[in-house]
Amino acid sequence: ELGTPAETARVVVTARAVPDVRGLPTRAAVRELHKAGFRVQLVRGGAAEQVPAAGTMLRSGSLVRLANDR
Repeated sequence: ELGTPAETARVVVTARAVPDVRGLPTRAAVRELHKAGFRVQLVRGGAAEQVPAAGTMLRSGSLVRLANDR
């Protein structure tokens, strides 16, 4: 016997492009990345940078690191 539909449903995970948030204030950049379905980690850095780069295809929920000069 199969379980309930919720137990047997497949979760489809699609890749999506990382948005380009360079040049945005940190708060706005984090908001855009969250809206796109990514997790965000802020790291200290001398230049505004994002890893992986804008346009990289990642699964929803993947981690994007933002360098912050503050």
